Amino acid sequence: MLKTETIKNKFGNSKELLKIENFGITFDTAEGQLTALEEIDLSVFDHETLGIIGESGSGKTTLATAIMGLIPENARVTGDIKFNDSVLINEDGFGKNYRKLKKKTRKMLDIKLQEIRWRDISMIFQGSMNAFNPSYTIEKQIGEVFRIHTNLRDDQIHKKCIETIEFAGLNPQVLSAFPHELSGGMKQRAVIAMALALSPKLVIADEPTTGLDVITQAKIISELKKLKQTALNSMIVISHDVGVVSQLADTVMVLYAGKIMEIGPTWDVYERSLNPYTMALLNSYPSIEAAKTYISGIPGSLPDPLSAKTGCYFAPRCKFADQTCLSQIPKLREISPGRYSRCHYAEKFLNKDTYKDEKKESTHGTDYNPNAEPVLKVEE
Repeated sequence: MLKTETIKNKFGNSKELLKIENFGITFDTAEGQLTALEEIDLSVFDHETLGIIGESGSGKTTLATAIMGLIPENARVTGDIKFNDSVLINEDGFGKNYRKLKKKTRKMLDIKLQEIRWRDISMIFQGSMNAFNPSYTIEKQIGEVFRIHTNLRDDQIHKKCIETIEFAGLNPQVLSAFPHELSGGMKQRAVIAMALALSPKLVIADEPTTGLDVITQAKIISELKKLKQTALNSMIVISHDVGVVSQLADTVMVLYAGKIMEIGPTWDVYERSLNPYTMALLNSYPSIEAAKTYISGIPGSLPDPLSAKTGCYFAPRCKFADQTCLSQIPKLREISPGRYSRCHYAEKFLNKDTYKDEKKESTHGTDYNPNAEPVLKVEE
C-alpha cells in the first residue's frame, strides 16, 4: 500500500483508518462509459491530514463522495474502499451496476452506509449554500444529525447544537436563522459545525474556501487548523488551491484525469516535485517571494474521459514528453522513500538542477519604484 511505511514512521504506530485499493469509477452515459477514477491506491492514518489537489475535472470530488458512499446509480466500481478494516465500498456491491441490484440488496447497502455517514465519516460539502435546505433553520438541520444517529431527547439535542455551533466560532443565535440570512463565511462555519456534530473519525473538506473573500478564507483555514489540533482524528482536504492544502495537509496527493500523478509529504512535494504535472500546477500559482514573475498556465485541456487513451495522460500538455510518454502509460512508482510519481522520467527530477523553474519576468510594471508615493493608501 502506498506511503504506508512513511506515514507509520511519521505518526508512530498509527492505525490505518481509511484504505483504498485499486479503486476506480466509470459512469454509464448515453455517449458510452465515462472513466472518472482509475487505479486509486492510498491510506489515511489516525491524526493524518491528506490534501488532494488538481484542476477542475480531475476527479477530486468524485473520490470524496465515493468515500461517503454517495455513488450515483449509473456508476460502476472496481477495487475497494475500507474504513476501520471494514469494507465500505467494493465491486461486489457497485461493480455490478447499482441500478440492477435487487431491491433488498440495495436497501442493505444504503443502511450500512447511512450508519457510517456523519457518525464515522462526515463531509464539508463544496458550496455552503447548497449544503443546507433553505426551508429549515440551522438548528433543525444540525439537530437532524443527532436525531438520526443518537437517542438524545429534544432538550439534549438543543444543548448539543449550541455546543457544536460555539465550537465552530459562531454565536448560538445563528441556530434560529435560515441559511439565506447568514453570510458566506457564517454558512461555511455552520457546515463545519454540522460535519463535526458527532465527532467523526474522518472529516472530508471539499473546497472549503471556494467562493469566499480573502479575509473569510483566512478565518476558515484558521478554524480548520484549530479543528485539526483539537477535535479531529483525520482529515482529507480537497482543493484546486495549492496554498490552502499547503497550510493544512501532512501528505499531498496530486490527481489528474482520474489518476494519481504524485504523492508524498506536502512540503517535500511542493519544494521538489517529481512529476511534470505537479510542477506545472505549482508554477501556475503566484509566488510572494519572486518579484515581477510571469504566471504560466498549463496549455491544452484534460483528456476526454469517454475516449480510450494511449501513453501518459498528461503527455499532450507536457513540455518534457517524448515518444515513450506518448505511447506507454507510466505506472505510479516509489522514486525515493515516501515519494511516488507516475512519470517515466521521475528519477531525473530528484536533482533539482535538472529542471529549472521556467518562471519569466513580467514585461509589465518595469517602471515600478517601491520608494515612490503610493497611488492608494488606506489607514485604520
